[in-house]
Amino acid sequence: MHPGKSAPKLQLMLKERRSLKRLIADKKSPRALVRRSRAILGCAEGKTNRAVAQEVGVTDLSVGKWRKHFLRHRLKGFAQERRGKRPQTIRLSSNERRHLEAWIRSSQSPGLALRSRVILQCAQGKTNIAVARGTGISKLTVGKLRGRFLVARLASLQRQRAGRHLAPLTLNREEHETLEMWSAYSSSAALARRAHVILSCALGRTNIAVAKEVGLSERAVGYIRRRFLEDRLDAITFGYELHVRRIGALAHTRTQ
Repeated sequence: MHPGKSAPKLQLMLKERRSLKRLIADKKSPRALVRRSRAILGCAEGKTNRAVAQEVGVTDLSVGKWRKHFLRHRLKGFAQERRGKRPQTIRLSSNERRHLEAWIRSSQSPGLALRSRVILQCAQGKTNIAVARGTGISKLTVGKLRGRFLVARLASLQRQRAGRHLAPLTLNREEHETLEMWSAYSSSAALARRAHVILSCALGRTNIAVAKEVGLSERAVGYIRRRFLEDRLDAITFGYELHVRRIGALAHTRTQ
């Protein structure tokens, strides 16, 4: 501890000392609670904040805060979980919820499925700690995913390359039905393939995954995705009208 103001002296009553030791010995006690109990016992032995911090594995500042809090409140509320700033609430639209549930069921991207599960649990009002326990990742990671989703929504969960996110692609009912029909239309393979690309992209799959599925290059899938986001269904029928006119002209020639 640096020279200057000394830490306030902390003395424990026998009952308090026993309670702290009991919390430390209880295997069900959270790790954070055990650290605070050990820190208070160390402070009661006359040790400096720095010495206690080194023993417990926390910062001098944390020990100083715990010391002051105990001197003010003693054991009142000591065993309660410390809560910081309440995380921002996530509210999902029906379309976002549908996409997240579809991504969880998808086996092509385990990372996307995990991130979707995190956001769905956050949307249930759970804290970052509770979500971390339920998904097996760190509280810090949950907080980052929550914050990113609040800014960029579904696009924040789709990762294709480091530092690059795919624009989310969602379909209304009319677009989905039309694309389903075109994907099964056999007279134009190009139209059917483009429709299939957009349907797959709408499920949250990456350009790489869709390219492998339909037999196109990743660059071609990205181009079709961007065109659809700009022109919607008009981008899918690009060139198809010319194909129909050519077939009609050929048929007319043969009948003559």
